Amino acid sequence: MTIGSAPVFTADHPSLTARGGQFYSYTFRAVGSPVIRYSLGAGSPGWLHINPFTGTVFGTVPFFGGSFGYSVVASNSLGSATAGPFWVKVNQFSRANISTYLSCPAKVFTGQRGSCTLWVTNRGFGSAPNVTAQIALPSQLRANYCGFFFGCRIINNTAVQNLGTLSPGQTRQLTVFFTARTGFGLWGWHHGFRFTVRVVGTAFSSGGFPFFQHAVSSSTAYVTIIPRGWWA
Repeated sequence: MTIGSAPVFTADHPSLTARGGQFYSYTFRAVGSPVIRYSLGAGSPGWLHINPFTGTVFGTVPFFGGSFGYSVVASNSLGSATAGPFWVKVNQFSRANISTYLSCPAKVFTGQRGSCTLWVTNRGFGSAPNVTAQIALPSQLRANYCGFFFGCRIINNTAVQNLGTLSPGQTRQLTVFFTARTGFGLWGWHHGFRFTVRVVGTAFSSGGFPFFQHAVSSSTAYVTIIPRGWWA
């Protein structure tokens, strides 16, 4: 007389979506006696593995391919049972999505100091590596110094700083302090009149895997320069 039973699955509902480059895992369970061993069925991808004792399927999903399929076999000396096949849709790898917002004073008087701040936010689902921010000032606004942290430089009247890696949802900023220039040569035929100049803030991320992805964003702000002695 045979005592025991062939395997019967009690947990066989894995996720049918995955993301490229991320870890995929699910633990299948079956009941039966004697002891059950688990294996992957024919046609399962080579990167996918299974623990023969616990039934846990695991592996890192490749970046390429729209889907993959697999099945799991539970077996003992009295028989076997198959779960699947399961077809899993693979979403493309997470990308960074850099966005910027530039804030400058609406107006300044000649000789007056002011500042512009560029906020940089990663609104994507993946990290943005090696983020560089810069604020380009027009010639009428002389860049004095920038930032509250080390690593900020003034190059050709442009403030430049590497903000490092931005995680999804993270925001960092760059601030540049300037002085509105004075003198007849500055104004030319504008002499005696207020006029408006444009400031441009840009941030870009480069590097990372795969394909050294590249994300960039820019914002614009306008500053009106008013000669001393004129009404604001």
